[in-house]
Formats: sequence, C-alpha cells, structure tokens
Amino acid sequence: MLFYGPWYSLIDANTEQSFTHALYHLAANPEYIAPLREEAETIIREEGYTKVAMSRMRKIDSFLRESLRYNDIHACACTF
Repeated sequence: MLFYGPWYSLIDANTEQSFTHALYHLAANPEYIAPLREEAETIIREEGYTKVAMSRMRKIDSFLRESLRYNDIHACACTF
C-alpha cells in the first residue's frame, strides 16, 4: 500500500478546487468559450495530444492563470 501522507490530499483538493473555479469563470463569461475552444481544436489538429501542443495553448494558459490569480489558492482554509 502506498501512503502519500496528508500533503497528497491537499494538493489533489487544491487542483480540483482550482479547476472548478476555472469552470465557474468560464460559465460566468461565455464569450471566452469560442476563442479557447478554437485554440484547442486548432493546436490539437496540428500537434495531437502532446506536451508540445499543451505548451502552445497560450489563451487557455492565460485563462487558467487569471482564474488562479482571481481565486488565490491561499484563500481556501485547509485543516487537518
């Protein structure tokens, strides 16, 4: 049995929470859906699902970073 310790669940919860906030921001601002989807479809068509393709998705990266900035990860209360 592999034991990750208390930090594993914290990292997992923060990633999950960050992604959830990004989806909320996307739902609240539907005007961003088309440009983000267009970028993803174009790059995946050219590169496939690769690490290089992920690094080329600048709009998606910017959207996720802004969502993280808006909902600072330290704003969540984490207790053990």
